[in-house]
Amino acid sequence: DLSAEAGLALLEATRGDEGPARAAARLEALEAANPESAVVAFNRGWLAVYRRDGALARAAWERTIALDPGGRLARVSRALIASLGSGPGGRNP
Repeated sequence: DLSAEAGLALLEATRGDEGPARAAARLEALEAANPESAVVAFNRGWLAVYRRDGALARAAWERTIALDPGGRLARVSRALIASLGSGPGGRNP
């Protein structure tokens, strides 16, 4: 199950200093195998937030929207993008 695999990849991010890098590698592999997956793109956005990379989170969620514009993850992605803010005084991760 792709959703479960993406979730396990995010869980990896919590395991030690190298966890986020391992999680990124797992998600990259999932994306390579499933390039049209909104689920994988969406979870790459969450990992970017955990890594405090607002630009990468925005890009991942924009990709989620492009992959499935009418889907539930696209609706959530739009809200998450809006919550990012646009500068150091905003709510960027």
